[in-house]
Amino acid sequence: MAPYNNFDERGRVGAPRLVGTKPSLPLASYLGTYRHPLYGDAEITLAAGTLSLSLMGLTTPLDHWQLDSFRTRWSTQFHRAVLPLVHFTIDARGDPQRLWFNPRLEFGRAQQ
Repeated sequence: MAPYNNFDERGRVGAPRLVGTKPSLPLASYLGTYRHPLYGDAEITLAAGTLSLSLMGLTTPLDHWQLDSFRTRWSTQFHRAVLPLVHFTIDARGDPQRLWFNPRLEFGRAQQ
């Protein structure tokens, strides 16, 4: 789990935002497929300088929030409330290895 996760004890967004940060890596480094055994593939793409997430037939742009966390802009209030932030866990080599929404919903990076 990332050290700055913005979640309270119930897994809801709650901690204050760290203002003035930027992603650890160039946006293109986050691209790829991340897998979950139940929810399938989450695809991260880049177009016109904006990351997007596609998951279970839905797509949302991602806005940088802090460090390696991005705020979603789902089209429904329900999805914005349930999956408001996407976090990336970076390994020792500097590669994103996990994408997660909350401490209980993680997607591992698919083999390239």
